[in-house]
Amino acid sequence: MTSNSHLSKLVPCVRDHLGAIGASIVVEGLKNKHFNGRKQVATLAEDMTTALTLCKEVGEAPKPENFPGICEAVVRAAMGEAFDAHADGEDDDDEMLLRVENLLLMYGAGHLLLKDTTLEMRKNCRYGVVGHNGAGKTTLMKEIAAHRIVGMPPDLKCVHVDDSKLGEMSKSYLTALEYCIKMAKDIGVNNAGRDTLLKVGFDEGRLNDPVSELSTGWRMRLTLAVSMLKHADLVLLDEPTNHLDEESVHWLSDYILSITSSSVMVISHEPKFLNKICTHVVAYVDKKLEYTEGNFDTFAMKKGLSREQIDAMLSGNLSFDTKKEGEDEEEGGDVAKVSAPVAGPPKLTFPIPGSMEGVKTGSKSVLEIKHVSFRFSKDKDYLLKDCSGKLSLSSRVAICGRNGCGKSTLMTLLCSELHPSENKDGSHGEVWRHHNLRLAYMKQDHLKALGPFFDTSPFVYITERFKDGYDGDLQKRLIEPEDEEDALRRKELAKQHGKYGNEVAELVSRTKVGNHLAYEVRWEGLDDPKQNTVEPISKLKAMGLDKVIIACDERIAAKAAGLDQRPLTRREIVRHCEAFGIDEEMCCNRQIRGFSAGQKVRLSLAAMFWTKPHFIAVDEPTNYLDVETVDALGKALTTFRGGIIMIEPKTDFVERICNEKWLLEDGVMKVEKLNNGVKRQA
Repeated sequence: MTSNSHLSKLVPCVRDHLGAIGASIVVEGLKNKHFNGRKQVATLAEDMTTALTLCKEVGEAPKPENFPGICEAVVRAAMGEAFDAHADGEDDDDEMLLRVENLLLMYGAGHLLLKDTTLEMRKNCRYGVVGHNGAGKTTLMKEIAAHRIVGMPPDLKCVHVDDSKLGEMSKSYLTALEYCIKMAKDIGVNNAGRDTLLKVGFDEGRLNDPVSELSTGWRMRLTLAVSMLKHADLVLLDEPTNHLDEESVHWLSDYILSITSSSVMVISHEPKFLNKICTHVVAYVDKKLEYTEGNFDTFAMKKGLSREQIDAMLSGNLSFDTKKEGEDEEEGGDVAKVSAPVAGPPKLTFPIPGSMEGVKTGSKSVLEIKHVSFRFSKDKDYLLKDCSGKLSLSSRVAICGRNGCGKSTLMTLLCSELHPSENKDGSHGEVWRHHNLRLAYMKQDHLKALGPFFDTSPFVYITERFKDGYDGDLQKRLIEPEDEEDALRRKELAKQHGKYGNEVAELVSRTKVGNHLAYEVRWEGLDDPKQNTVEPISKLKAMGLDKVIIACDERIAAKAAGLDQRPLTRREIVRHCEAFGIDEEMCCNRQIRGFSAGQKVRLSLAAMFWTKPHFIAVDEPTNYLDVETVDALGKALTTFRGGIIMIEPKTDFVERICNEKWLLEDGVMKVEKLNNGVKRQA
């Protein structure tokens, strides 16, 4: 700079001072990857003008109209080809929505997630965030949403959409439209209405459906509709494809592409989804954020990744070293090298259920629905109509259908956590299960069960949940009334059938009277064991206690399997959890709060299998899981020696595991055998 002919007549100290300013601006720009040459020229010209104005002894200064030319020559010399490559202004600060340098992100008691990295979001861009479970993707998103990132613009409007509110919505008595209006007012928006919901695919008929009756997929659409009313600068979507069928995922992709007034940040393990929506991919690399312009295919191509490596990267088993130890930031900082896997592939191993008394073959029915119908109330249409089906220990069944068709409702009925409705002809359908069957049910909102234990370890969680040898969480769900209406119904029926009009306090044991089952009953208000009576199963069912009967059967089945004798020792629990990819340190020393969503799924699976169930019901088990863990889950389900019924939107996963479909359409269930060669592997 100091050799420039226009500056040669300046006094030496001023010339040197201008040289230092120019060098500082260019070096700082390159260091922080501000590659916009025009922007640097403007900055240098402005600072040079200020410096000359303040200097008393200048000498013969260049004319102001020459400043841009002088500065461009300096910046071009420093940047080389990069000047023209970025001369179109794409890095202009006017287009920058959020930029925080030297970001440090920690979780819990000093668990480092990101260090000395740059967080950068530009206007009208869509960023797909990838990284292994536990890398800190959700934590970063939550910190942005809560404005806890130091250096964030205070006026940046963010909206965060995840599935945290979906469980609470099941308790709401509002219609979809009423809920939309109420939630909109809660965020300060008063113009919500039917058009808001129509934009996200609701039809007129669904607007007045109670939120509690909507499927999880439709609740996600409702949440998204309300959130978008905020007209945020940055829309944060955490695993938005969870709970959505393929048709809804396609709709969501198009919806995100239609967002033109906000930037979008999406966490997803779905390469196809990311490929369709992304303008940039942000990868977690050695506790840094690495940005690649383009969609997911572009990202994979620039890294030179094979399909296997893409799967490994999404599941955290492939690292990208951005620099070698001891290298300078400016040297090799942009060269990404694929290193060897940092860990073995995640494995899942399910315990062997053991024999089931009274069932000698895998083809014998252990669970049936017979002419079951369901509707939420008598003034509603039937969601399910006269459904019948049989399940055995060899069953591999997928419940299929569009979002909102009643899949989760059917599964909840099968697991006896919901009562069938009266049929059109006034008859009642039946859900029958073998009294020795150990059934485990992982609900769609299973992570909610972990909530009360967030500040404890998995060791404490399993110890508490199974302290009596059986599943305490399941007992609570089965024994407690579903709602106030169910509680009132039990009271009324007890007045008709109960001893002295009392309700049943507890089913103590089970016996056989002739060919029929009967249970010893302890009655409310009659604590003397001599007041206990033995009642036939028919009477207890007449009292509306079907679920309470099953709770008793579960306790007896657990005891028969010796589960009450299974030691809740550190060694036993650690060994069990290790089969689900949770090591000893995580099991005993880490708080569940600090687990990623994928790690929480593994913990839920570990807890579900503590009782060594004969039959499992799983509702969207692949949610929150990366590609390789989904593969491990598929292998574990294939080799599981018990029966399976599942709800799963991934059709390729269903084809891999299941040999039968229960297809729901317009409330009618059609049983369809799959000719795909899938059989239970014992």
